[in-house]
Amino acid sequence: MKWILKKQLTDEKTIEKFEQQYNVKFPLQFKVLVTNNNAARPEPYIIDAEKTKEIPAKALLSFDEHHKPEDIWSSYEAIKGRLPVNIIPFMSDEGGNYFCLDLDPLEEVKAIVYWSHEGNQVEKVADNLEEFISKFYDF
Repeated sequence: MKWILKKQLTDEKTIEKFEQQYNVKFPLQFKVLVTNNNAARPEPYIIDAEKTKEIPAKALLSFDEHHKPEDIWSSYEAIKGRLPVNIIPFMSDEGGNYFCLDLDPLEEVKAIVYWSHEGNQVEKVADNLEEFISKFYDF
């Protein structure tokens, strides 16, 4: 797996700012991923969820607020009322759906889920970020 078309994160404190504003705590591994690969695209870019197969991932959401509409700030604001509690989008797909962290405070390891805007449904993709990254493949 490699990340292409990265955009330099202008201020690493924006991750902390998001955590404070929305009262969430991202795993350290996620913070490192975003810091090193802000707004980047995965290569390969196809991944499967439990039921939905061959999902074309687009890019990590940028933590820079001026990268609208592909930033975590505006994306989360636009859909947070439709998301289950503790579900935070971090990557978009080609169809307007999102890969999200399940930040359930009762779970030590944070699962990755896929949220579909059409059915407003969530399905599991991976048990953790490492597994999520390892699941990407080419056609």
